[in-house]
Amino acid sequence: MILSSLVVISGLILPSFCFAQTGVEVPSTFGEAKDFIIRLVKPLPNIMKDIWQNEVLPFWRQMAEKVSNWWKTSVLPWLKSIFSTLKSWFNEAVDWFSGIWYETIKPWISNLLDKIKGLLGQEITERKPVIEQEFEKEKQEMKQEIPEVSKGLWQKLKELFK
Repeated sequence: MILSSLVVISGLILPSFCFAQTGVEVPSTFGEAKDFIIRLVKPLPNIMKDIWQNEVLPFWRQMAEKVSNWWKTSVLPWLKSIFSTLKSWFNEAVDWFSGIWYETIKPWISNLLDKIKGLLGQEITERKPVIEQEFEKEKQEMKQEIPEVSKGLWQKLKELFK
């Protein structure tokens, strides 16, 4: 109840006290009201320009300078240290893996490939004459089949367009 009465007093009564100031008269005609409004509105652009140039812009320039200084002194060094740490971790991981690769994995794979080459090399030398004979047979068969296939294909194309 007390709160609502304070709201009513501050919302309805207090604004009317602005007319109690000296030097401001309530206009009695429309002409006087027009003059009164013009006197109130006419200085507004200059007031806004003054506020913008003398209060708003300096405030935002100061804020931009503070943010820039904060970025340069706090954030960039922090980011540089993080990226430097990540880079060193990555380099250590690469060194560790390359050590494992060259000491353990590569010799094992090399040995395995050498054994496979040895087995395959021996098998290839044993089967090479047989493979060459089979290849020649296949080549001769293909030479004989190509003319027959091409004729059959040509005949099929002719039948399609009839």
